[in-house]
Amino acid sequence: MVTVEGRTLQKDTDYTLAYESNVDAGTARVVVVGKGNYTGQKVVEFTIHRATTSAWGVSGSLVYNGEAQTGVEVGVGCTVQGTTSARNAGDYSVTVAPDKNHMWADGSTTARTLWWSIARKSATVTANAKSKVYGASDPALTASVTGLVGSDTLSYSLTRADGQNVGEYAITPSGSSVQGNYAVSYVPGALTIVAASVAGATLSYVGDQVHTGMAIEPMPTVTVFGRQLDLGTDYTLSYANNVSVGTATITVTGKGNYTGKATTTFAIVKPADPTPTGPTPTDPTPTTPTTPTDPTPTPTPTLTDPTAGNPTPGNPNSGSGEETTPVANQPITARLVPHARPAHRLAEVRLRRRHERDERAQLPPGGHQREALRPAVRRRHPVPHPRPEDRLAGLA
Repeated sequence: MVTVEGRTLQKDTDYTLAYESNVDAGTARVVVVGKGNYTGQKVVEFTIHRATTSAWGVSGSLVYNGEAQTGVEVGVGCTVQGTTSARNAGDYSVTVAPDKNHMWADGSTTARTLWWSIARKSATVTANAKSKVYGASDPALTASVTGLVGSDTLSYSLTRADGQNVGEYAITPSGSSVQGNYAVSYVPGALTIVAASVAGATLSYVGDQVHTGMAIEPMPTVTVFGRQLDLGTDYTLSYANNVSVGTATITVTGKGNYTGKATTTFAIVKPADPTPTGPTPTDPTPTTPTTPTDPTPTPTPTLTDPTAGNPTPGNPNSGSGEETTPVANQPITARLVPHARPAHRLAEVRLRRRHERDERAQLPPGGHQREALRPAVRRRHPVPHPRPEDRLAGLA
C-alpha cells in the first residue's frame, strides 16, 4: 500500500509497481513509479524466504514381490541422488537436499542421506512325508516349497536318518537360509517304514511226511522280496492237524519287521509195509540130507582072486586062495561090503529132531505134546545107505 501525506494512493491511477529479483528466495526489490498527479519513484526491498520441504524413506514396509517398488518419498523443492525404486530385495540409499528456495523444517538446508530397503520374502521348504514297506527300496525324497513368486526357485537337499527296521526316520531338508529375494526356512518330515506282510511270501515245499503217531513239524523256508526270513526273528510257525494221516496245515505269522499270515499244507501218509527180513520158513517136506564127511578113515578094500576063499589081509597062507597083487592091464574084481557109517546115523537123528520141532510149533491149543510128537516117530524117514558104486567112486 502506498501513502503520501496520509492519503492512500490508487495503484495504476496514482502509481505503478515494478519488481526486481522477486522469484527466488533472497532479497527482492519493488519500484513505485508516480503517475497522473504524482511523479518520481521509490525503491523498496523485501525478503523472499525459503519454503519448507521434506523427504522420507519407507524402509521396513516393502517386501519383495517381483515388481519394482519405490523406497523414498520426496517433497517439492528437493534434489535427489541415488536409488529411489528397485525390484529386488536389498538395502538402498538416497541423498536428498532442498533446492535454493527450500529448506528443511528445522530451517537447515544440508543434504541428507536416506536409507530404505525391500525385505526378502519368506519361503518355506517342507519335507514331504514318505513311507515304505520293510525290505523295499527307499522312495524318492521330495519337498513342498511355498512363498515363491512367479518362476522363482530355491536350492536345497534332502536326507533321511539311517535305519531299515520298522519305525519312523526323520527327513531333513537343508540349504542356505538366504537365497536371493527369499528368506528360507526348513521344516523336516518323516519316512515311515511299515512291517512287510508275509501274506504274499514264497514258502518252500516240505513234501509228504510219514505218519509217526506224534506231531510232525517240518519247517519250510519263507522268502519275501527275495530275502529268506529268519525263524524266530521274522516269523513264527504253528501247525494244525499234524498228527494223524491226512492234510496238515503250516501257518507262518509275521514277527518284528513282518506282519500278516501265510499258510501252506503237507500230506501225512501211512508208512509203507515193512519187507520181511527174518529167516525163511522151514519147508516141512523132508529132503535127503547131504552125507556129511565121515571122520573115520575109509578101510582099504581087499583085492582077492574071485576063485579063492576069503583071505586074511597080509597073510598069504590064510584061506584057500592066494593073495593076488594087482598087475597092469590085468582085470581086477573088487568086492565091496556095505557099511552104514556113524555120520549117516547122525544125519538121521538131526532130521528127526527138526521134524519134531516143526510139529511142536503146530501143537493145537490144549493138545498134548506127546501126542503131537507121536506122528513124527511114525513118519520117520530112513536115511539111504550108500550104493556100492558110490563106494567104488570113493576109491577111484
